Amino acid sequence: MHMQIKASNLLLLAFPAILVFVFFTRNTLLKPFINRISNRFLNGRTITGESSGNNVTLKYRYFKPGSKSGSPLLVILHGAGERGSDNIKQLDYNTIRFIHEIRRKYSPLILLPQCPSDNVWTINPKRPFNNFYLDSIPVSPTLEIVRDIILKLAKEHLVDTGRIYILGYSMGGTGTWEMILRNPGLFAAAIAICAASDPSKVSLVKNIHIWAFSAENDLIYNYRETEETVKKLKEYNSDIKYTLILNQGHNIWGLIFKDPEVTEWLFSKRKNEKSLK
Repeated sequence: MHMQIKASNLLLLAFPAILVFVFFTRNTLLKPFINRISNRFLNGRTITGESSGNNVTLKYRYFKPGSKSGSPLLVILHGAGERGSDNIKQLDYNTIRFIHEIRRKYSPLILLPQCPSDNVWTINPKRPFNNFYLDSIPVSPTLEIVRDIILKLAKEHLVDTGRIYILGYSMGGTGTWEMILRNPGLFAAAIAICAASDPSKVSLVKNIHIWAFSAENDLIYNYRETEETVKKLKEYNSDIKYTLILNQGHNIWGLIFKDPEVTEWLFSKRKNEKSLK
């Protein structure tokens, strides 16, 4: 007896391997083909949209929650390499694997915005990979758009507003710090990976559960900058965790996404009050 497998199912099975290949080869000739496969893979699983403000248009997609009400909401901010307007690149191989596991265990609404190619999450032109001064940089229009999308989806899908989380890596990790510093009443917990912050302003986020990650051999961002922020947060007796991953370079989020302790920690956290501010 021969087993018959539909061609469409074969494409779905092969998608992660193809995504890894494209990630490493960056073969632009394959991009239209890969985009068709990606859209087919995501069809029926996500809802897409776009939102604009301050002359910026940002695309996003999200996975609907498993329940009609009371589900948590997770925002994932990608790094600089995933910027664009295809609304696909922000779902790299590591992120897809991560999403698969957390959907299976926690069924949250997962929002994946894509920063446009000519923009950043945090506007820090003088020192883009070092700690910044919040009062000296303009409010990021991309983060304002993301915040508005969060509020919109939270209302539409009746999420548990005491369990809104944000996670970001590299450029997205810095965006995570800026987002919680400017909107401290919105989030229950945050994970920031290889990212800059403003240590002088951490009193604003002393009531948010935070886990910061750095890499010892990071050539893009100096882990001692994060340690400065963590030290300041500890002065406020904040719920701050810090992990320095030894013998690794900048791209450590794939390792972090595989660690079940990270997701268990994140989805166990909640705010005291259940209201959006």
